[in-house]
Amino acid sequence: MRSNLSFLNKVLLLSVLLSLLIKYGGKLLPLNATSTTAAIAVVVPTLIMAAILGWRARRFSITGNAQRQLWEQREPSSRESGL
Repeated sequence: MRSNLSFLNKVLLLSVLLSLLIKYGGKLLPLNATSTTAAIAVVVPTLIMAAILGWRARRFSITGNAQRQLWEQREPSSRESGL
């Protein structure tokens, strides 16, 4: 449970930092104020976070499957042992 909270805190911190970067750092970039630029500024951080979370979920999913397969190899199921 503690590791989940730690991960959520990291995601929240990264999200806040990206938001601040967009809000205050955007003024320093010489960009035209168009709807396309605004859409890109809103969508790109979301896509970055989705990619990071998707990569992490996939990594833990693969790890979980490997651990389950190792466990099944060590412990035969009750169906195989005739119980």
